[in-house]
Amino acid sequence: MSETRMIARNRLKGLLMLYGPKALKVLVPAGVIALVFWEGKKELTSINLAVAIHLVDRLHVWQLGLLGLSGLLAVLMMSGYDLLFARQQASQGQGLPLGRVIRISWIANTFNNVMGFAGFTGVGLRLVLYKRAGASVQEVAKYLLFLSFAMITGLSVMCWLFLMGILPGAYLFEEHGWLRLAVWGMALYLPLYVVLSRFPRVFGRWVKSGNLPDTRLALLAVGASVLEWVSAGAMLVASASVAGLHIPASHLLGMFAVAAAAGIFSMAPGGFGAMDMVLLLSLNGYGVNPDRAMAALILFRVFYYLLPWTAGLFLAAVEWMPKREKLAEAGSELWEKSLGGWQRFWSWPGQSRLLGDIGIWALTALVLLSGSVLLLSAATPEIIGRMRSLHHFITPLTMKLSHQITVVVGFILIVLSWGIHLKLRRAYRLTVVLLVLGAFFSILKGLDFEEAILLSAVAVLLYISRGRFYRNHAAVQVRTLVFWFAISLVVAAGYYLVGDWTRPIPYHWLAPRHGHETLILREKELIRSGIVGLSAAWLFFSVWFWLRPKGPVLTPPGEEDLNKLSRLLERFPGTPLTHLVFLRDKCFFWGAKDEVLFYYARSRSTLVVLGDPVGNPDKFREALREFREFADAWVLTPVFYQISSRWMPLYHQAGFRFFKLGEEGFADLHTFQLTGKSKADLRTVRNRFEREGSAFEMLEGPIPAETMAELKAVSDSWLGKRAEKGFSLGWFNEDYIQRTSAAVVRSAEGQIMAFATFMPCYDNGVTASIDLMRFAPDAGKGAMDYMFLRLFEWSRDAGYKRFNLGMAPLSSVGDEPYSMREERAANLVYLHANYLYKFKGLRRFKEKFDPVWETRYLAYPQGAPLVKVMLHAAMLVNRKIVIKKK
Repeated sequence: MSETRMIARNRLKGLLMLYGPKALKVLVPAGVIALVFWEGKKELTSINLAVAIHLVDRLHVWQLGLLGLSGLLAVLMMSGYDLLFARQQASQGQGLPLGRVIRISWIANTFNNVMGFAGFTGVGLRLVLYKRAGASVQEVAKYLLFLSFAMITGLSVMCWLFLMGILPGAYLFEEHGWLRLAVWGMALYLPLYVVLSRFPRVFGRWVKSGNLPDTRLALLAVGASVLEWVSAGAMLVASASVAGLHIPASHLLGMFAVAAAAGIFSMAPGGFGAMDMVLLLSLNGYGVNPDRAMAALILFRVFYYLLPWTAGLFLAAVEWMPKREKLAEAGSELWEKSLGGWQRFWSWPGQSRLLGDIGIWALTALVLLSGSVLLLSAATPEIIGRMRSLHHFITPLTMKLSHQITVVVGFILIVLSWGIHLKLRRAYRLTVVLLVLGAFFSILKGLDFEEAILLSAVAVLLYISRGRFYRNHAAVQVRTLVFWFAISLVVAAGYYLVGDWTRPIPYHWLAPRHGHETLILREKELIRSGIVGLSAAWLFFSVWFWLRPKGPVLTPPGEEDLNKLSRLLERFPGTPLTHLVFLRDKCFFWGAKDEVLFYYARSRSTLVVLGDPVGNPDKFREALREFREFADAWVLTPVFYQISSRWMPLYHQAGFRFFKLGEEGFADLHTFQLTGKSKADLRTVRNRFEREGSAFEMLEGPIPAETMAELKAVSDSWLGKRAEKGFSLGWFNEDYIQRTSAAVVRSAEGQIMAFATFMPCYDNGVTASIDLMRFAPDAGKGAMDYMFLRLFEWSRDAGYKRFNLGMAPLSSVGDEPYSMREERAANLVYLHANYLYKFKGLRRFKEKFDPVWETRYLAYPQGAPLVKVMLHAAMLVNRKIVIKKK
């Protein structure tokens, strides 16, 4: 195999290792949904969305109330799992209030309906909520993980009833044979569940939760699942009945079972797309009117999914109210240990971040939902009866002006949801004002009291939660603005498309009363309102952005800061990287009453700290919390680069995860010898340089200008066309070099051939180290070896015990079969990407000096994208950071 093909294969292998599982979670649902839509493209073209929406608009209040009550009961039927758990807790003397159990169930189930896959989002939320309620994490995890396997057994039972003909619908297999795979696959889950639940050893390989519940509890869990899925099917029956579809309930339940199975296998959140399309195919095959079928599907999604989830968002926001008890830790370690690998793999993207602060997430979703509802309401025709009533009190011009204002408010709220997510105080204040305005103008544009109630409730909830919004500023990058501008363009396009699909008004439904046609927006007016709304929203945001408070001013350390550091180093040891602060390319953060120092630089939205903190070890924990709060106040991500293993428990306790960067070598100066066969090459190099008359000299500062010019010439010739690197590496800076001594190797003629700058480690004379090590092109082979050998001698004579050889990047990273996926991908880079950087060659060079290797890590907050923080750190290393002085 050629080298090019091998490189390409290894690149592909690394990409698959890093992104394969994530891509699978996207490609599988996309593929299933694409297949379903391909099968149903004919049925889609026959649907008139405008007629379907008008069918919904013409429903009586009592019909909508009946559906609302049906949706309430259907969601309450999903509480069976929680009632079983509450009963089990009560039997152990740890009873929970019934109201709290129902509230937990509602939040978990409605979130799982919209966002989950096979119940796992609901399981994760229950774990957090029951932990807050005082239940034992171990008991909750044990019970809920068992239930997670039972949650789709009810659908499996319905699939068996369908296959046996009890629930009719065999014609579906005749027209769409591929559905047979989904139904049979789901039906076979029930016997699989029975087998697993009866063999603890087999089951324990999937769920590491100890002893399994007894048979009676397992059967009750299946019963709760059957009740859940039958209730959902009954909700579809009620929706179809209200929409005017006269189909026997048994047929509709069969259609629901097939559609739900397809939705599960699509792995899309809530089964969206696949489930809906299969229901339309089923109803079309039964011969019903496609517009009424679409109306039934809209009612089903709204009253079983959207409205209960909206209520769940309110309950979640109240549950995590700032003035309630502080959010307890969710027991993430116990959770990870309890989960099997396949469960962690299929947890929906973002679930871990969602569980971190569900309260602010719920508020963000409510604001986003409010903006979307305003735009959706503005895009679809108003209810004619309400327009007629409103026409008696205000003019059509006022109605259309109110319509335009709601469009502007809708666009702004969608973008402002980003500020709510970031907990910005200014975003909160503006959002409350806009929600009130949106509610007011929703009444004026068409008596849309439903939207007004929703927006008013969200405004009240935000006001109650005002303590959450403590940030005055967030780091805003150009790409973030571009992203949200692109989102707003997509929303504007969606606004027009929805309006275009729903604007062909069936005028034969309108009473022939003169002037009412002026109340309906035409296509040109719809386009104009969208353009005006989008333009006004971004004009507003432009002004708001330029008037925002400025971010933190990050300045390099002055002489006072450096003197303060020197006094600190007289009391406490430093690190091998401490001396690099004298390059003044890093900022200082003093914590724990000025006894701990973090030196860092900013790379976009990341604050990268170089190495471990310096100062009083007893204050490290408090100082670390202060630094995290500093970064959090400005929405920046704190990252620690090249930390040692000594303080890893401290970082872990502060919520950091770790990635191994490589190993740093330290040669023992008292045991290193040039004797033996393995050191023959080093002896040869030393003898050759001494035979040629080369001389080693240690230059103590201040270094004369002429000598500094010689060092600069050697440095420039060594660099060639390469640029200097920074942050964790030094560069040629005369002020920096003058602070310490420099080792040089002179030729027989007295010319400097190579030099190395000495770098103090501030550990009471234990470790010697160098920073810059550069040599002229004519220095000869082995110049670096000779320099190291002479430095070893000088350091040993000066009383040092070990010599720092520097990092071997990616060395011993991911070389175990159970290493992190990202580290195994890094190992491929180490093994096969030496054309980019001499990873293995650098390791081999340093191995000649018999070093003891110490591991160095990257510490990054849990939930932060590793690739992103690695990229930001690499940007600092690969460019010289220049910070202007005040």
